[in-house]
Amino acid sequence: MTTRKFNIERDTEYLPEQCPVTKKWSATRLALKMTWTVYETVGSPAYQTPVFTGTREQADAFIKGVNV
Repeated sequence: MTTRKFNIERDTEYLPEQCPVTKKWSATRLALKMTWTVYETVGSPAYQTPVFTGTREQADAFIKGVNV
């Protein structure tokens, strides 16, 4: 039997902000979202595949439910 490996990461997005020197706008400000994504490590070399997105509590419950 293969052991499944999971990782939980908080979702982020880049928001626009204006550079004070050049006055140009770019999407450089990192913002944390309220959602979390569960990634499963797959294959060799390992790749992370998203398998679930929800709140932190839902993500924890998802992992507990899969590993039962």
